[in-house]
Amino acid sequence: MAFFFVLPIYEGPKNLLLVIYIITWCVQSWRAKDFGGKLRSWEWVLALFLATGFISAYTNPFGWEKPISGALTFTKLILPAILISRTSIPTPKVALLGSSVILGTLIAVLESWYVWIRDGAEHSELNSVGHVNQSALYIAIAFGVSLALFMMNKGWKKALPLLLTFFFAAALIISKSMTAFGVALVMSVAAICIQLKPNVKNAVTLALSVIAMGALVFIASDHISALKKFESKATYHAQGGDTGSSFLSKRDVIFNSVIFVLPDFPVFGAGDRHFDIATSEEYMQSVAAQRGIPYEAERFFHTNHGHNMVSSVLLNRGYIGLLLILSFIFIAAWKHLQWLKQYYSDRKLELEPVIGVMTGIYIIVGGMGNSTLYVEHGQLAFCLIGLSLGYLQRQSDRKIITSQTYNIAEHSMKKSSQNSEDHAL
Repeated sequence: MAFFFVLPIYEGPKNLLLVIYIITWCVQSWRAKDFGGKLRSWEWVLALFLATGFISAYTNPFGWEKPISGALTFTKLILPAILISRTSIPTPKVALLGSSVILGTLIAVLESWYVWIRDGAEHSELNSVGHVNQSALYIAIAFGVSLALFMMNKGWKKALPLLLTFFFAAALIISKSMTAFGVALVMSVAAICIQLKPNVKNAVTLALSVIAMGALVFIASDHISALKKFESKATYHAQGGDTGSSFLSKRDVIFNSVIFVLPDFPVFGAGDRHFDIATSEEYMQSVAAQRGIPYEAERFFHTNHGHNMVSSVLLNRGYIGLLLILSFIFIAAWKHLQWLKQYYSDRKLELEPVIGVMTGIYIIVGGMGNSTLYVEHGQLAFCLIGLSLGYLQRQSDRKIITSQTYNIAEHSMKKSSQNSEDHAL
């Protein structure tokens, strides 16, 4: 709880609390002689993805210092996710974990607004997270958690998480991050879909509701300055942003840059934190000269990160790394879709998988416009996905054990009945 609370606020305490959590988990597991069993499929995938970070540090042509640092950063992201997935946490305490995420983000947002107003900066940024887009993505995760708690609570208990959901929505509008706002929008639609039964009538109702909400925001933007600025930025990005190329704001051109240099290190990539080197104009020109082809500057866009999950992983970790991270996303999505299918049949809502669905939307939808696997928002997302996957795994194990116990009991009853007949004879 303390780690989740300070994650967006203070850099030093979050690292210290993370180390304390890992040590405590190891000590308690050693005392119980129980480390959670064998590795599951998604844990194997993440373990191999971690390994590719250290491999790419020694196979890339640019040096190993930055990639090693990046690989260690991913260790801080992935290891806690695996540990928390192997900890059976009662749902009421999961609600406390979610509350600590919300409270920490609330304080971080309020602090960022204070600094923003005091210093007259262009954007507000969470202290520990940094860049405005990364801060907005972190707020989007907190939005999803508060939405999940709102869905789970009943009666008057819905009021507080609902208010916090609206607060984080307002914070996203103020941040002007189109990617984060898109994440929150998809989360809201997913929440409505989970609450409604999947039929044609409800689908039509949902579509009309989304249209009505969009029209309401559009009309309100004429009277609320923050909404007006957000509408202007949305239009600006739809026209190509500061690049003028397309509504993708040069992300398609960045991907061209990645594909152009990737043949030099296709398997394990250029190594973490080498995106700026691999897409520098000087390096591009040297590659074109080596291949004997003309250098066309308009085909490329030089930046220090991919602004897209696929572009970032592909250049940093190569085809192997991209295959592994997409495999992890596919496995996590499949397990949550299986839960959703079961939920629609028995209508039993569970907090952990709802948080998992919301966090999955952050990774996938947010990943289209930014690199969602890095810094504090990636750290929080991995932990929440791990929490949900661990819960679903334990639920699946319990069903298997119950089924086996039932079969054994049934077999025992048949055998007992046969023995009784033999005795009577």
